[in-house]
Amino acid sequence: LGALADVVRRKAAPFTFNGSLGHDRRIVWATFDLDEALAMRGAAGCKVNDVALAVIAGALRRFLPVPETVPPRRVRALVPMSLRRDDEHLRLGNRVSGMFVSLPVDVADARERLHLIAAEMRANKETGQARAFDMALGVAGAAPSLLAPMLSRLPQWWPVAHTVCTNVPGPRERRSLLGRRILEVHPLVPLAVGIGLGFAILSYAGTISITATADAHLVPDAERLAAALRASADELALHLGVR
Repeated sequence: LGALADVVRRKAAPFTFNGSLGHDRRIVWATFDLDEALAMRGAAGCKVNDVALAVIAGALRRFLPVPETVPPRRVRALVPMSLRRDDEHLRLGNRVSGMFVSLPVDVADARERLHLIAAEMRANKETGQARAFDMALGVAGAAPSLLAPMLSRLPQWWPVAHTVCTNVPGPRERRSLLGRRILEVHPLVPLAVGIGLGFAILSYAGTISITATADAHLVPDAERLAAALRASADELALHLGVR
């Protein structure tokens, strides 16, 4: 309860990509080498997911207007987490919780951004934030159906996240469909109330794709995100001495 209250009491002041959603979407992505991401993970002593989040943070720092990257402005991301055990691998239905992490778009140094993200993710796990989020989802799911519309609009009245960053491990080997090789796989994340920009991360056959889903009205220049993601990854690799 304490972990949940700590998140809820901090209302997320909107960025330019937060607001009422329209009906049109823009989808852009950038693809990276998985081995280099693993090397960055080893150099920093963190998780691959931390590396991906740091790349997104660096991209947002490049993408956002300068006044929105001035300290102490930070993008609060909801990071979904799977609760499946190994013996539940092929069972139907979702078992998902989540944690919140601050993407330090106000920090200029790429290595420091990664360090801050990794440290916060470790701290959130130790305080049981994922269990708290799971409890909140359980309470919402048990509520009477008449309350569902009201519950679904709570984030609009009291936003707790600016964006969503979800990471899903994909097949390690190349796949085929109807005799055709699948060259690339790019994931999509749906946009929630008030969140006009979300990111999905997927590994596939030695690569990682970071795909941004953007509301066309709130993020009219979404095509800039692909170059921003690549530049952020290049910067992080250089700062960590991987290249």
